Amino acid sequence: MIRMIEDLGLDRFMLHLPLGSMPHDQVLRAIELFGTQVAPKIRAYFAMKEGL
Repeated sequence: MIRMIEDLGLDRFMLHLPLGSMPHDQVLRAIELFGTQVAPKIRAYFAMKEGL
């Protein structure tokens, strides 16, 4: 994701999940995992890169 963000010059990201075809508990788990495992790593990478 970091490579895609940098390659495309993105400054926003919208998480889209296939809500109609996934059971509700899986949707909630995917959101939880993104928020606890993925987003913090992306934030940390860009904070380090910008020297924050």
